[in-house]
Amino acid sequence: MALTVFSRFEDVRQAVISVLRGEQNNTGAFELTTGTSTTVTHPNCAPNKSVQITPSSAGAVTAGAYVPTATIVKGSFVVQHSAGAAGRTFLYEVTGGG
Repeated sequence: MALTVFSRFEDVRQAVISVLRGEQNNTGAFELTTGTSTTVTHPNCAPNKSVQITPSSAGAVTAGAYVPTATIVKGSFVVQHSAGAAGRTFLYEVTGGG
């Protein structure tokens, strides 16, 4: 298929429609692992981005989980949490520039 100006416009149009519908590729879910840190991979991660995490299970509220800014790197971030928090689930969103 030949790439035309119209096909490029159509790709952009579809991307804008998806964003307006809230269908952004900047969210996900993860489960804490054993130990005191869990690495989460996501293609939108990079330095100077912000990662917000939200507990999505009752036990996750007490996991003491947070994301140090220094652990947000290209392609992943690290969640620090209390020992014994394995299996607790969170949702996340990656936003910002960079």
